[in-house]
Amino acid sequence: MAVQLSARSEQVLKIVVEGYVSSAQPVGSGRVLATGALHCSPATVRNDMVRLMEAGYIEQPHTSAGRIPTDKGYRHYVDHLMCVPARSPRVRESIDRRLARFEGWTEAICQEACRMLLKAVGQAAIVVTSVASEAVIRHVHLQRVAPRTLVLMVAFSTGHVLHHSLDEATPLSAQEVARCGRLLRGALAGRTLAEARQALADLRAQMSALEGRAPLFGLLASLVEAPQNVQQVFFEGAALIAEAPELRHSAGLPDLLSLLDRGDRLGHTVLAVSAGRDFAVSIGKENPASEMRQCSLMLRTLTIREDPPTRATLAVLGPTRMDYPRIAGTLRDFAAGLPRWLGGR
Repeated sequence: MAVQLSARSEQVLKIVVEGYVSSAQPVGSGRVLATGALHCSPATVRNDMVRLMEAGYIEQPHTSAGRIPTDKGYRHYVDHLMCVPARSPRVRESIDRRLARFEGWTEAICQEACRMLLKAVGQAAIVVTSVASEAVIRHVHLQRVAPRTLVLMVAFSTGHVLHHSLDEATPLSAQEVARCGRLLRGALAGRTLAEARQALADLRAQMSALEGRAPLFGLLASLVEAPQNVQQVFFEGAALIAEAPELRHSAGLPDLLSLLDRGDRLGHTVLAVSAGRDFAVSIGKENPASEMRQCSLMLRTLTIREDPPTRATLAVLGPTRMDYPRIAGTLRDFAAGLPRWLGGR
């Protein structure tokens, strides 16, 4: 059953959240009173903190310590208590100044925007661009990058580029790689991503009927499972994640860093949290990836093009002890400044 918080209890929760975010130290009743925001006795504040603990909004990390917010406390704060700063014209000016030199170069703009977001908020930054299956394939290139690894590069009419890594069960000769590249160009060029899946399935069926083509057949079989939309993922700030006091000695840190190194899975996680919303915050155990249960992910999604539907999602990832209002304001300002450089309105 949900607990209805009084205005005073909400104020106490707000002070605990903001005090803990700023200092990384548990907040006691004395510090709550020292803010001057409340006009009541120390006993009243202590009683409010006890009620907040019983309701699951704050917790005591160890005996005789102050209190820190729980995931539930952060959620209530984000949904009802935080005050997002006013818009900053300087952010828009900085975006325009830094991105002007990359006009028309989508990948470079996203990478630079990711670096700028990292610097602006001091937390790990992610940019995910996605385009629906109506995008048309303009170019296809297959290349070996390791003894048993090929990469298929598919360039789309929107400027997006999909890199699909392929592991060879049986190594292909240089001639077979070249032949497969020609077959793929012939099957995919000029098609949408949705049409390409069927074209790959048809090509796989043709190849399976030819003797001596087992390696090519295996390659094409793996390609049929290609994603139904194109996404590019840009990430900056793994070192910040590793150095965060709350995460530095966590047993789950290696798994979290491994997730961040997997662009495809990281992108899917960000889009799952977004779920088509313009603004979203996923806190602690709310995150769909178990590796991110000690983190918060805050994001903004903007439309770049209407046809085919193309969107960019800007996200910030950090420990749950993050400056939610400042990050929300920064994401809002970035989302307002980026569309013109990514080809939007």
